[in-house]
Amino acid sequence: MKRAITLILLVAFLMASLSGLASASDRSKIVGKWASTVRTKGGLGARYNFEESGIVMSSFGALVDFDYQIEGQMIKTNLKGDKDQTDSTPFEIRGDKLILNPSDADKRQEMTRTAVTAANAHPIVAIWSYKHYTGGMATMQYTTKGLAQLSVPFDSLSGKYKVKDQVLHIEFDGMQALERKFQLKGDRLLILPDGKRKQEEYLRVHP
Repeated sequence: MKRAITLILLVAFLMASLSGLASASDRSKIVGKWASTVRTKGGLGARYNFEESGIVMSSFGALVDFDYQIEGQMIKTNLKGDKDQTDSTPFEIRGDKLILNPSDADKRQEMTRTAVTAANAHPIVAIWSYKHYTGGMATMQYTTKGLAQLSVPFDSLSGKYKVKDQVLHIEFDGMQALERKFQLKGDRLLILPDGKRKQEEYLRVHP
């Protein structure tokens, strides 16, 4: 009898462990930052940040994509898809500070590094935060792919998420749980329509 009970408990433990591993494996597929590919005429869009721990953060606000190139102490940037107009800005990195136009008191802008996103990369490859002229906090992420993204969120939510069988389950703090089917196509995340909401498409923001 005791042996039978022990076997039952062992099987239950193994099933729970395998279920946890499957859940973690499913979750790892969407871990990272995702930015909406559809923006309003004013450049507003949504972002998701799915963490390995099961924490999710969502924001809505201004999203601007840039191509950038480092040449000495100059950052050359242009709006994504527009190669005709390039902005060249002198910069310095001092510890955890990124300073644009360090010698121009009127244009000088100082950012603080909040996260390093890639090892053995140029020190500018990171997430930098600063106070935007609109009054809110903005982030600028420079990636290893020569891409940068400016985010000025107006609204932010945080909560927890689970992934199972191509279904994304999100519980934002103080809100009703949300379930949506999704598909991954390379670096694109498609949150599928459910009869009430339209399809949403997001592009992975690489480190």
